[in-house]
Amino acid sequence: TSSTTYLVFNPKAKNEIDEASKKWIKKKILENFKVVNLYKGIAEKSSQYFPPESKAYLSESEVKEAAMDILNSKPPTTLPTTLTVHTYTTAYKVTVQNLVESLESIEGLNIKVVADIKPDELQQRLNSGEIDIFLNIMSTDFRVPVEAINYEFFSKNSLFKDRNDLVHKAFLKYQTSKSESEEIENLKIISRYLVGSSQFIPLFHSVIPYVFNMNKVDVSKLNHLFIFNFWRIKSL
Repeated sequence: TSSTTYLVFNPKAKNEIDEASKKWIKKKILENFKVVNLYKGIAEKSSQYFPPESKAYLSESEVKEAAMDILNSKPPTTLPTTLTVHTYTTAYKVTVQNLVESLESIEGLNIKVVADIKPDELQQRLNSGEIDIFLNIMSTDFRVPVEAINYEFFSKNSLFKDRNDLVHKAFLKYQTSKSESEEIENLKIISRYLVGSSQFIPLFHSVIPYVFNMNKVDVSKLNHLFIFNFWRIKSL
């Protein structure tokens, strides 16, 4: 299976980070976050929400155009001293820990990643406003971007905000599209919105190899890289 790992600013944060700071933080992460060669086989840096196989995927030039405002942002007058990124206690079972923790080494942002949220406590802690930035891992089904859009924008647990009703209108048009080209264009409207939005910061897409028969092989204490190589050897 596969997933996308990304950051999202909590719209209910008590100490909400201002817009100029959000843009600058996103710019710094987009420019400085790297997927090192060690993880090239299982992860790929992303500048957008959807993976290359999706109808909503944007070309490099489309991404650059949509992100122009972010990429041209200037350092804010003030920036939080520490940026605490919260994520699930179970996060590192389904995403690459070393890549996530490499956020802490981005110069000038002073990011601290804390895996302290039990999945069943997430909504309560988001609603309480104690979380400013959340690192999420979403399963990626490139065949059905509809499910992702529904969850991220329109579900009771959604964190993404649809400013000016843009996403909602494009989503409705997508659902009534008469051709594939219409479907793609309406999905791309949503994709461009996410790329240009300060609320969402993409990090990487990655594969998640699962070993189901734990009676034969117990890999519970092994890291993603070893599991991936084990799985790849078996598949070959």
